[in-house]
Amino acid sequence: MQAPKQSFTIKGSEKLYAGANTSAIMQTISINLPDTLGDFVHRQSAERGIDEYFERILRDQQREQARDRLEAELIKGIESGPGEPITPEFWQEVREEGRRRLALKRGENV
Repeated sequence: MQAPKQSFTIKGSEKLYAGANTSAIMQTISINLPDTLGDFVHRQSAERGIDEYFERILRDQQREQARDRLEAELIKGIESGPGEPITPEFWQEVREEGRRRLALKRGENV
């Protein structure tokens, strides 16, 4: 026999949402949870509301995945062998290359 379930609807809107570094169309999501998890969600979301509760969970998960990707890239860098010293000349070359690429992107003669 299957445990009783509770339904949750996380409502969005059709208008554009502009966040810190992102913008997206808000969506509506409906989920069914067993009563034990539903009760837990109700307790956890009592203060701020269900939408904010799930948004916080998802953003935390995004940050965790980003940290995992960064850590993997750092490990690849460490395992790739000795690095090169970072000098003022190196940073000057980086700036010049950045300016060159930006000018090309803008269609300017370089």
